[in-house]
Amino acid sequence: MSVEEICEYLQQKYYNHILSGFDILKKYIHTCNLHEKDNDDTHGIVRVLINKLQQDCNLLITNDTYILFPKIIDNNENIHQKTIDVFKKIHQNILLNLTKLKMLFNSYQQEPYWNTYTQLSMVEMKNLDENIRNSIYLKENVLWSKIKIIED
Repeated sequence: MSVEEICEYLQQKYYNHILSGFDILKKYIHTCNLHEKDNDDTHGIVRVLINKLQQDCNLLITNDTYILFPKIIDNNENIHQKTIDVFKKIHQNILLNLTKLKMLFNSYQQEPYWNTYTQLSMVEMKNLDENIRNSIYLKENVLWSKIKIIED
């Protein structure tokens, strides 16, 4: 695959699903919170982390789409190390939030006392987690291996 094809693949296969996944997840989290009043603190933490994760993912996807991908393609697959470092930092923040959410969702293992909405939230969070991790993996290990990184 060419660099341009990888960029297009990431946008079509992952980024659209990630953005729509947040809408679905937030709907279930809100409904779940209405039905499980005994877990208000956990739901509050989950909502805050999901909002932060969504902000970071929106930032990443916007920067990839409008800055990184065009820059790679226009500069004959050359990119400066400082640019890569900025994206690595965003990736680290996203992965850290995913790890925290995974812990709050019991490593995506269903608990017997969870209601249907909590179970659906867990399934959606697991799907979102996989899509985000896969997109970051492809970007760092496939896309970046095909470009020339220029030391500043």
